[in-house]
Amino acid sequence: GWRNNDTFEEATFRGGYHDLLDPEVGYTPDAQIEMASITVRHYNRADQTRVERATLLNLLSLSPIDSVFHAPSWKLNIGMNTIRHNDCQLCSNGFLNGGIGGAKEFQLLNREVLFAFAETEASISKAYHEMHRVGGGGTVGMLADLTERWKIMATGSYLRFPLGDKSDDFRWYVGSRFTLARNWTVRLEYNHRDRDNDVLFTLQAFF
Repeated sequence: GWRNNDTFEEATFRGGYHDLLDPEVGYTPDAQIEMASITVRHYNRADQTRVERATLLNLLSLSPIDSVFHAPSWKLNIGMNTIRHNDCQLCSNGFLNGGIGGAKEFQLLNREVLFAFAETEASISKAYHEMHRVGGGGTVGMLADLTERWKIMATGSYLRFPLGDKSDDFRWYVGSRFTLARNWTVRLEYNHRDRDNDVLFTLQAFF
């Protein structure tokens, strides 16, 4: 992959895992569950190997609203990631994020789910003034099945942090998954967060 002005390689182990882009055979549609995962990444230019991400629990449920069902959509994410903030280029960041919202299903191309969340987030990192920040905002997104093998997702978020490190984040994500075989997929993903850009090509094997 590529991040800002550096290239990298990474390996991920996920103990319990299924996310919104994964094939849905055997899983609840429009649901995500991730537990006990860790990603180790090596940056070539910086010559640094580090724990890039770790997830204790990442749950997300999209419940499309129709004339019969009116259940809310919700999400909860507890873990750590690596951020670029202030003068720190690669800083570990512990976070707790939760939100509630709604989703709506359409069939314009094949099957699309549009969703929106109101959310709050608390983070701890040496990159922040006062070592922490707490705030909230919102996320909107789209999940689309283009074919049986090909799925895409796009999200955009804005969060404002009035407590601790007074700052804000504009975030967006675009991801695509293509299924090669029953237990093999490839992904191409782009993440933007504030001044941080990350492009990742991944080969996934499921056991």
